[in-house]
Amino acid sequence: MKLAADADVVLSALIGGRARLVLTHPQVREVFTTEHSFSEVEEYAPVLARQKHLPSDILLLAIAALPVTIVVYTHYANSIAEATKRIGRRDREDIDLLALALHLQIPILVETTGTSSGSMLTCLPPKAYCAIFASLSSMTLRSDAGLGA
Repeated sequence: MKLAADADVVLSALIGGRARLVLTHPQVREVFTTEHSFSEVEEYAPVLARQKHLPSDILLLAIAALPVTIVVYTHYANSIAEATKRIGRRDREDIDLLALALHLQIPILVETTGTSSGSMLTCLPPKAYCAIFASLSSMTLRSDAGLGA
């Protein structure tokens, strides 16, 4: 399986959060993100290192070791209009990631905060892709077709 991941998922995986369980799951062959999302990872990694009392140089080295492929804008640019149409006014910062997922025809893994149980990993369409993670009991996954076709 292939997944597109937003910056929060990559950051969570970076510090050993629940997202790492997904990104390193044997059935996950490839993880993709956009240049924009990865620049957010690079920007917030030092902040996260301070918050978690981790050496920032080690965290920056860990970024390079992440199993994530960064995809350039020109590769998915033809899907921007459709992504914009689907997102509407919801979260315009995620247009590029949705365009990438639409172009590659893969689900998006995002981490949301502010839920009653803390953060939650969410797989946006299709629901079947999240089924393999049911065995990961320490992780809360929610499947949502809200941005789907």
